[in-house]
Amino acid sequence: MVIEITSPATAERDRGFKKTLYARHGVREYWIVDPQQETVELFTLGERGFQRVATYHKGEVLHSPLLAGLAIDLGEVFA
Repeated sequence: MVIEITSPATAERDRGFKKTLYARHGVREYWIVDPQQETVELFTLGERGFQRVATYHKGEVLHSPLLAGLAIDLGEVFA
């Protein structure tokens, strides 16, 4: 699992080059945290690379497909 926290300077690289690199190396779950938008995009590895599972927003509870039972209140994260 990889969790990236973006900034305006890195967002494009995180969503492009790094996402492809992590998929190539078998990372099973990838989160892109955007503090400005207060969102977390959750991707899982499929046959054709990463597939978006969900986009969570501030106030929602994130559930990880990889880590059963993990629930993160994004209201707390983006407080």
